[in-house]
Amino acid sequence: TDTKESEKELVLPKPQSDYVDLNSHVMFGWPKDKKAGVNSTEWEMDNIFCRTTFEPISSGNLEDIVVSGSSSEDIDLLLPRGPLLYNKNWVMNLGSEAKQNAFSFQKYNFDYHYQKKAYYGVNPSGNLTMFVPFIDKEEKSGFWGFKKDINKKKKPSQAFSSLILCEVNEHIGEKQCNMAESMGYLVGGKKSEAQYIESNGVSYQGKKICVSVNVPEDAKWTKRSKMEKEIKDNSLRQKSISKDYYGLSLQISVKDKYVFWKDGPCSISHVIWEQK
Repeated sequence: TDTKESEKELVLPKPQSDYVDLNSHVMFGWPKDKKAGVNSTEWEMDNIFCRTTFEPISSGNLEDIVVSGSSSEDIDLLLPRGPLLYNKNWVMNLGSEAKQNAFSFQKYNFDYHYQKKAYYGVNPSGNLTMFVPFIDKEEKSGFWGFKKDINKKKKPSQAFSSLILCEVNEHIGEKQCNMAESMGYLVGGKKSEAQYIESNGVSYQGKKICVSVNVPEDAKWTKRSKMEKEIKDNSLRQKSISKDYYGLSLQISVKDKYVFWKDGPCSISHVIWEQK
């Protein structure tokens, strides 16, 4: 690869959306010409990574960053999950609407695998713990990989500019889980706050489905191997990826005791992070 060519600054065209929120860089980036604002013809964007449970998945499976607190990943999604499962862990499942659709289309055998599965939880489900790796471009090879020494250069709050979580796009009712109020978050071992994102593409039938979770100033770096050693129960998911590299611990729980399955439990289907 031509070195000069690879060092060229990449720019994006002006967004075509009618609504561009300059406070949220994840959706569209930011204008290169600050004076022109939304009318700038060239836009920039940081590196953005995503992990999802929605199938088909070509790469970036959310299961790969789950450390503990989950179950039922290997059970047929059309089989029922009893309440006892939700009293122990977050459960991989289909929502009521998605499961009904799956049963309806099963007889046609379209040979197309699309499933809106997600991790579902209620208050007794406990903590769903994830490891969010810091991924960087190797200076010599140009390949994307995990960074071993990022902890010596930046704090997590300096390395991660955004952390976004999204739920399944199903609207059950007014008592449904509220990601900003019903759930609790620990990022890098520190309590964090979440707020819904106001932008195109992050709502369903008028319901917002994605929150931005703050990376606290005093959040700490960790390794997946260190996190696995700290797990005391049998919910540990053994994965070999990124164990010796640095990243963020992300712990998710349902703090609202009045969130029930029949009214709409909490769910996690996408984790997206933006790196500076």
